[in-house]
Amino acid sequence: MTMRSRVERIVERYIFNSRWLLTPFYLGLVLVVAALGITFFRELWHLYAMVFTAGEAEVVLLVLSLFASTLTLAAGRSTVLQGGVHLVIFAAFLVMSAVP
Repeated sequence: MTMRSRVERIVERYIFNSRWLLTPFYLGLVLVVAALGITFFRELWHLYAMVFTAGEAEVVLLVLSLFASTLTLAAGRSTVLQGGVHLVIFAAFLVMSAVP
């Protein structure tokens, strides 16, 4: 066995074993996508439960929130802009719900 093949085997072994370092990140990504899916369906349920008793502004904000969640889930990952849109819609919903 030459020195080069020995070094190659050592490097290959370290690269192959380093895949386990990314496992927590992948599990975290799976949990985040699951949380986004749960949030989407919770908002959808909230919309159906509230559509007959809510005012126009609340229904519009819920539909916009649902639309923003759909865009975030369809893209596979969210950007800072999408997160900002979620925060603005949520803040507007809170203000509209608190102020009659």
